[in-house]
Amino acid sequence: MKFILDSLFITLVIFCILLLYRLIKQRVLTKGQLIKGHATLLPVEFSKENPRELMLKYELPSESQITISLHDEEDNLIEMLINKTQKAGSYFLKEQLPENRQVFILKFTSDNTKVTRKLMLS
Repeated sequence: MKFILDSLFITLVIFCILLLYRLIKQRVLTKGQLIKGHATLLPVEFSKENPRELMLKYELPSESQITISLHDEEDNLIEMLINKTQKAGSYFLKEQLPENRQVFILKFTSDNTKVTRKLMLS
């Protein structure tokens, strides 16, 4: 019985190591949403001087149609921040959040990437 449990444990450890290797190889376990060949939305930050000032950084590996939008908790559109085609490169966006809400859903979409983040103000 102990031999069978040991064998199962070793098999499980090997499986986990192979899965971790595959994720690292695909670059999924790096900062932000970085996947090789896909648009990357880096972690969202807020201004220290003004907690309602949203700062977004994102990277595009190739020209892409980009949409960045703010929604309420029921997924109703509050504001479309960006909806245009942009060339490959790094981008920075500063935006003032509306005063009447504390919780927002940020949606970032490119040709091959979709990211949704819940933003909660304190």
